[in-house]
Amino acid sequence: MMVFSNALQKAPAVTRATALAFLQVLAPFAPHIAEELWSRRGAEPSILRAPWPHFDTARLTVSEVKLVFQVNGRHRGDQLVSRRACRKAMPSSSRRRIRKQRRSLPENPSNA
Repeated sequence: MMVFSNALQKAPAVTRATALAFLQVLAPFAPHIAEELWSRRGAEPSILRAPWPHFDTARLTVSEVKLVFQVNGRHRGDQLVSRRACRKAMPSSSRRRIRKQRRSLPENPSNA
């Protein structure tokens, strides 16, 4: 719901259908204010009787995922990889990335 709210704030214009869909998602958490805003938008019947908004499953799929590298619980980097990347190649990719990062660090940092 927060991702939806943030996307609405960045949008130059919000359609009536989008606003009503947001109110339907809000209704289980804040039913009174959602019902009031629903009636002010002129929607009928009650928000409680309205069908749940439909979604497009094609928009839920992603082509890339973020692979996060951690060593001893500390974040050592991240990388976007293809969703179809070979799982056997991922550990070697992460090791190369961590080695590269270690080489770029100074050996004896000053305590200044």
